[in-house]
Parts: sequence; structure tokens; C-alpha cells
Amino acid sequence: MSEAFVYLWYDAGWKRTGGPRYYIGKHKGTLDSGYVCSSKYMKPEWGKRGCKHKGCRHLFGEEGHHGDFHRRVLAYGTSQEMIDFEIKLLETRKDYFGSRYYNRVVTWMPCMAGENNPQYKHGLTGTSEYRRSKHKQYYGQNREKVLLRQKQYKEQNREKISLQNRQYREKNREKVALLNKQYREQNREKIALYRKQYKKQNKEKIALGRKRYREQNREKIALYNKQWRERKKLEILEGIESER
Repeated sequence: MSEAFVYLWYDAGWKRTGGPRYYIGKHKGTLDSGYVCSSKYMKPEWGKRGCKHKGCRHLFGEEGHHGDFHRRVLAYGTSQEMIDFEIKLLETRKDYFGSRYYNRVVTWMPCMAGENNPQYKHGLTGTSEYRRSKHKQYYGQNREKVLLRQKQYKEQNREKISLQNRQYREKNREKVALLNKQYREQNREKIALYRKQYKKQNKEKIALGRKRYREQNREKIALYNKQWRERKKLEILEGIESER
């Protein structure tokens, strides 16, 4: 029994849709496996107009087959023989890709799973644990390059990043507040040291910022100072009354 076959799909509804009418493909398995194709262009059309009969081989003239799509087997053979035959057929039809054929490319890309995958590592390939280890390894080897790229991206996308951060904070106010609180509680000394160092290194910048703030918020500051003095005056009067 042959392990693979090359097939040709014919879309009988192409006159109504104005789309392609053929698709050539290769499959390792049997006709009744339920496999249709790997084309992202044909699959949506199959979903709307294809045969849904379970176990149907979708061959021309087969009893019970219905829908617009009909299949014909062009050859049987080993998997490699069918890969070569499929490529040979597609090479002679590539001028019609996208018009008469649903096909878009000639080259067949094998799926390298398990130990055949170049990223295979003790069965961890594709897992979040493996991706984290690879990212950590890359960062360790390219730290300066990564930091420079991040810096350049931030400089080129200030407004975009600012908008994304603002939208996130608005949607997650409670979560952000809780995370900030937890961070401050766990890093009191670190935060205090950072503030002290920042103030020492940026005296002129801080002074300029305060000056600009006072100039831009004169009325607000005056109102705050007035309210503060009134509160203090009230506290003093209440203290005197309590002493009597």
C-alpha cells in the first residue's frame, strides 16, 4: 500500500465565485482520513461549499459526495516521490497561481517535528520554558545590542508607548495600584537610595522643574497655601479652646 498521494481539487463553483478552480497538493495518509488541504485560500471556500460527509473520499462521481469541490488522485507512491511529483506539477503551473489555481508557492516545506527540529532540546521545543531559556541565553549574549535596540525603539515611538501605557493603566487601575503598592513595600530601601542618588545627580533639573511648575500653577499653589493656612489657624484655635 502506498504511503502518500498527489491530488487535484476542482472547484465546480468557480464560475459563480469568480475565483480559482484548481488546487494541487500532496498528502501522506489515506483518502478517507478527512484531510482536505493546507491552503489558507481554499480552506475558507471549502468551509462554505465543501462536502461535510464523514468518511467521504470526495472523489469525482463517488456516491454520497456532494458540494462544489471534487478530488482526483493523480499518483500514489512514497512520500518523497510524491513531494517530487507535486513540485514538478506546480513548476509548470506557477504562472496561473492565484488565478486558476488556489496554490501560491511551489516549494514544499517539510514539517520538522521532534528530534528533526533544529530547535529540539530534550522534548522542550515549543514550550514556554524552552522559549524563556532561549530568550535568557540570547539576552546574556547580546545585552548591549538588546538595550540599544530597546532605547532606539522608545525614542522613535514615545507617543505610541505613552498612549499604550495610559490605556493600560485606565483599564487596570486596581491591578496597577496593587502592583505599585507591593513593589514599594518590597523595595523601600532601594527606592529611597534611588531617590537620593537622583536628587544628587539632577539638582539643576529638579530646580528647573519646580520653577516651571510654580509658574504654570500659580493659582493652584496659592489656593492650596490659603487652605493650608486656614486649616492650621483652625487647629491652633481648637488647641487653645481645649486648654481652657
